[in-house]
Amino acid sequence: MTRRLVQPRSHRCPLTSSPDRHRDLCAGHLRGGDAADHRPAQHRPAALTGLGWSLLAILFCSAIPYVVIWVGVRRGRLTDHHIGVREQRRMPLVYGLLSVLVGLAVLVLAGTPRPLIPMVVVMFAVLLIVTAINRVWKPSAHAAVAAGSISVLVIAFGPALVPSLALVALVGWSRLRLGDHTTRQVVAGALAGILLAVPTIVLLS
Repeated sequence: MTRRLVQPRSHRCPLTSSPDRHRDLCAGHLRGGDAADHRPAQHRPAALTGLGWSLLAILFCSAIPYVVIWVGVRRGRLTDHHIGVREQRRMPLVYGLLSVLVGLAVLVLAGTPRPLIPMVVVMFAVLLIVTAINRVWKPSAHAAVAAGSISVLVIAFGPALVPSLALVALVGWSRLRLGDHTTRQVVAGALAGILLAVPTIVLLS
């Protein structure tokens, strides 16, 4: 009787019968696993890019207008950085409008992501109305900007951000606490911000 020698089976990938093919597939599987493990890192450049666009918008919508006020206080043209005197508010508001308008142009020309544009447009619209009303009355610009900004965020990200409207109340309280506005002026500013922001963001979206 002739005995048949049975060769031991090698452990191969079930998808192939070739040792070379087995090595290639297994190596590819490992590379795919590594890529999957590092997949969240691919979102980092996008997050950094979004942060950069946001900082550019903040530069024109907040930082530059604040520097204008700071310089005015340093030179004695403004009594304080809260600008409690209505007659002193006109030029800082005008410079703020110009800064936001220039920032909007820069963002559009530079190709900023579309969702950021309505936010800046709302900022410009709110400041424009506050500047116009300031000729005869002193609505709270802080309350208007806060209410407009929060309204945009609620519309953009949904009802989950509705509790953030409490920040508007906090800003209004601070204006009353400092004695820079009356309750009517704070409420008027907040209502102006909401009534301008909501239709503007809806139309632009």
